[in-house]
Amino acid sequence: MNIVIDKAQDQDVERIAQIMNTVKEAIQDPEWFCADNQEFITRHIHESGFILKGVYDHEIMGFLIVRIPKYEKDNLGYDIGLDHSKLSQVAHMESVATLPSSRGKGLQKLLMMEAETILRKDGFTYLMATVHPGNVYSLNNFTGLGYEIVKTMKKYDGKERHILLKII
Repeated sequence: MNIVIDKAQDQDVERIAQIMNTVKEAIQDPEWFCADNQEFITRHIHESGFILKGVYDHEIMGFLIVRIPKYEKDNLGYDIGLDHSKLSQVAHMESVATLPSSRGKGLQKLLMMEAETILRKDGFTYLMATVHPGNVYSLNNFTGLGYEIVKTMKKYDGKERHILLKII
């Protein structure tokens, strides 16, 4: 299977939103995944980061939203006490989702590895993410790529989350 990883464009926003909703409906526990709206998706194509999509046979199978929070209050660097001078070097692996029919093909890993390559070239040092403690599938994908749990706390309207960090 030849999966192509590419940056998402405006014409992909609706499909990414559909995949988010499909994953949210299919997920084992609704606490594990927070779906975003199309405005959020569009903002990350144009100004707040970038989105990578995994495409097979001209169909998007999954995506990864990478958020560049800079000094915004939701920067996960604040949660772990990162020095203010380093906050501009933080990137969030904000949201990653794969269609249920495409799971088990290593797509999340491919998306993450490509994002890390881009972020390393762009001078980012601190890659961060949040994962629900019960979502062992996503957690194993992150830890398998060298992310470590550095804190567990309530985020996103009181939902329990591990905060993960990888220094590149």
